[in-house]
Order: sequence, then structure tokens, then C-alpha cells
Amino acid sequence: MLNVSQQTIARWENTSSELKMSVLRDLAIALHTSSGALSSGSNDTQPFVSIPSKRYAQKHADQESLDYFWGHAGVKLRNSRKSLWYPITAKEYERVYRFVQRSTKSAWAGFETINKRFVAFPISNIYQLTLLDDAADHDEDDWELAPDAYSGWPDDLYDCLDDFDHLPEEKLKEQYSDKLIKTARDAWASLKDFGYNEIYEFLDYTTLYRIDGSKFKCLPDELLLHDLYVEVDDEYFECLPPNVMILNEIEFGRTLVISKSQIELIDIPMKAVNAGFDKTMKELDREPSEE
Repeated sequence: MLNVSQQTIARWENTSSELKMSVLRDLAIALHTSSGALSSGSNDTQPFVSIPSKRYAQKHADQESLDYFWGHAGVKLRNSRKSLWYPITAKEYERVYRFVQRSTKSAWAGFETINKRFVAFPISNIYQLTLLDDAADHDEDDWELAPDAYSGWPDDLYDCLDDFDHLPEEKLKEQYSDKLIKTARDAWASLKDFGYNEIYEFLDYTTLYRIDGSKFKCLPDELLLHDLYVEVDDEYFECLPPNVMILNEIEFGRTLVISKSQIELIDIPMKAVNAGFDKTMKELDREPSEE
């Protein structure tokens, strides 16, 4: 699988030899985790970063905290022929199902996806929400998945795609194996076939869908996206005040003011949400402590 000898593995185990980053990434993918989780050495690290299958979870039912790939959430917009499908875990399915059962007309719902997105929408604005178990049959007329939308891709594959835009070829080969680089190139080819023009458009852009059937992509301030994530992710949250959504695109010096009544769905990369969380923590660290 990794094309290394037993002697090399033994040197890794007794720390007489250090793993190259490219090998560490391949090992992480084989073990369904991330290179960051392997290299941290923390006992608190979750054993799985890539989500295990339902079959694996059933065999390890004693691990109560273990989540697994459950199926898909499909959001059908009013002016769309097909739903937008996202892979979700069992715990995310349970949380969303519990929320929509007791939601009000003004409520927003949201869920985090296995393929690194956060999806938020006003329940009264969409046409339909479908929660589809992976074991169930899907409607062929309403089934079109993005290349990474079946059960997501490994973290290190997303990282490799991201670095295509930033690293020269020689630096890329220092960080990733030839096998992973080829896999990433194939992944990017499938994304282009699906309609993406640039890698950063896939990885970084937030997409906002409006009830008139139009959509646009933008790069809002990550702090705002994190705040939206926190608010919508609160199961007891009813309505996002005020009646407009303000999205500051700092990179372009542009501020978008959008009526929430016109929003059907917002698709946000978790990369941006996590960056907003890091900024929030840094701002809190800079605040003077009260004596």
C-alpha cells in the first residue's frame, strides 16, 4: 500500500527515522484519518477524521462517541429541477431531524457535511428537505452529486488540491507523494467537468442561492461566516435578526446587504468557518482580562 519495507516501518516505530510528510499523508489516508491527527501525538485526537462506514460503526457499537456516514441531505430549491445533495453523518441526521420537527416558520436550519461544507437555509423558503439513508433507493430524476458529495474526500486530498494554487511543482512533491498528487489531479479534472473553473472557487467560495433562482459566489469575512455557523447551529435558535444579512468581502472592498427573505440557501466551506473561529479566539486572547 505504501511501498515501504518492514525495516523502514521498524525505524519509524523506534523513532530512528522520521516519516516524510508525503508518506505521512498517504498513511493517514490509508488509516482514515489526517496527517495532522497522526503527527499531533495527542491522546485526545479522534481516531477517525475521515468518517467511517455504517458497517464499521455497527461492528464497534461499544464506541458510543463513534459517528459514521449515514446518507445524504437533499435540499430542493423552489426554482430548481434537482436537489442539492450533501453527505451527512448519523449524528448530524439526528440533530437536523430533531430540529425541523419542532421548528417555527421563521426558523433557519443548518447542517455540517462530510465534504467540508456548512449548509444553512430558512425552512419556509425552500421547497423540500429530504433526508435519505444510504441504504435507501434514490430517485434517478433527482440525483446528481458533486464529485466529492458521495461520502467526502480525505482531508489530505483537500489539502493537496488547495496547495495546487500556492506551491510550485517541486514544493508540491516535497509535501505529497506522486500517488496523492495524481489523485488530486484526477479529482480536479472531475470538478472541472462538474462546472468549477478554479480550485479556489471550489475550496474557498461561499455560494448564496436566492428564491428567484439566481445564485452568486462570494468571499465574505470569515468572522461573519463563523458567527452565522454558531447561530444556525444552535438547536434553540429561531430567527436570524435583523431582516438583512450583511456580508463584508474584505478582499474586494465590497459589502453585500441582502434581504433574508430573498435567501433560500447558503453553502459555506468549513475551511472559512474554521478560519473565523481561529480569528475569534485570537481576538478574545487580545482582550484585556478583568481583574
